[in-house]
Amino acid sequence: MAQLWLSMAEQDFRSNLSQINTPTLVVHGTRSQLYSKEASDWVVSHMPNARLVDFANSGHAPHLEEPDLFNQTIEKFADEIYSQPKRQIRNQETQQ
Repeated sequence: MAQLWLSMAEQDFRSNLSQINTPTLVVHGTRSQLYSKEASDWVVSHMPNARLVDFANSGHAPHLEEPDLFNQTIEKFADEIYSQPKRQIRNQETQQ
């Protein structure tokens, strides 16, 4: 596990973010002591089809700290994606 963590920490894929057209939900716990709001904002600003949702009562693990709201947020995001016309989704995927 330590090798995996080290490998992930050494990678820098920031320059690739602009190439990801897949609808992306970025989740940020506003009480996180690991990642700032600015980091989440930066990621979203560099991805053409990303959206940010802040969880006001969470730190690093909104899925554990606000599970009901987290699940509702994921379900809503998935519903929005799957309600898009298939041609639009296919076009987004082929642009990658």
